[in-house]
Amino acid sequence: MGRLKSIVRGFLNSAIGCNVPRRKVIDQAAEYISFDIFDTLVVRDLSEPTELFRKIEQTQQIPHFAENRILAEKKARQKANGEVTIEDIYRCFPGVSEEKIPEYCRRELDMELQVCRANERIAEFYSECIRRKKVVLVSDMYLPTAMMSEIIDHCGITGYEKIYISCDEGTTKRSGGLYDAVLKDLGITADRLTHIGNDFMGDYICAKRRKIRAVKIKTKRG
Repeated sequence: MGRLKSIVRGFLNSAIGCNVPRRKVIDQAAEYISFDIFDTLVVRDLSEPTELFRKIEQTQQIPHFAENRILAEKKARQKANGEVTIEDIYRCFPGVSEEKIPEYCRRELDMELQVCRANERIAEFYSECIRRKKVVLVSDMYLPTAMMSEIIDHCGITGYEKIYISCDEGTTKRSGGLYDAVLKDLGITADRLTHIGNDFMGDYICAKRRKIRAVKIKTKRG
């Protein structure tokens, strides 16, 4: 119970928007700062992520697209040993041939570009981090780096040094392996990185398990 209280207390004292000023977070941050992407730097104008598939179904007039897309991702994750890619997902989508996969991937990316925007609540904080620290982006996501870069550019997010995406690295933040990959690629130890994100487990607990200082922001979608 004492350990749990300590974790919760640390979480509350590290959460941007709770009781630590943002400038103090930057002052105390390590040489490198890593940011989560979705629901941290980027938000979707949706009530929930799966609404994206319903919008594709409605605008493209594809019957049962949302249901099939959700089931396809579940099947892909059940089959995979590690993280999945969007191509893996559409290989599990009924009626989609290998030749059609790029078309479906592009359709989904185009809808992401329509609904994604920079998170105004954290934009100023991010800009200050860019001015004072080295910044990288780290995300558990099935969209590959090229697609994620297109979304990030569309949202006007610049100044970062590199992007690390779970489906390209073959490991996730939640497993801790993506943090290991970031540290190895940057050639730094955990004490030289501060991670910022919205997910309590993936962005806070799992980072701290790797001895990385973690700061959680409040989640706000749409």
